Amino acid sequence: MGANFDVQYASTQLHGAICEASFVRWWGSAIGPDVLLFSNPFSDPPDYARVNMTVQYSVDSGATWQPLIQVDQGPSAYSSLAPISATTFGLLWESGQKTAYEMIAFAGITASSNNQ
Repeated sequence: MGANFDVQYASTQLHGAICEASFVRWWGSAIGPDVLLFSNPFSDPPDYARVNMTVQYSVDSGATWQPLIQVDQGPSAYSSLAPISATTFGLLWESGQKTAYEMIAFAGITASSNNQ
């Protein structure tokens, strides 16, 4: 029917608000040939607030993660990532001044091998 998944594990490096996040594989990116991107409101315990929309990346299939860019310091919530080209990816996310639900924001983000 379908392929089986390998062993699964939870990363302690990817924390934040209990909130929908985005995860995408970026083949042939300027950062590397096989990059994983992850976006979420990246906040610390104990409150895990829905703020600080951040994109992180992994070049080792998710074993370790590095911050790539803080996109929005303010309120933020659900997000969606999409590769656009070898150097650019798009991020769509909920954002606002007082709450994370005032508008939908979009950013085209350029990354390079200098991000490693």
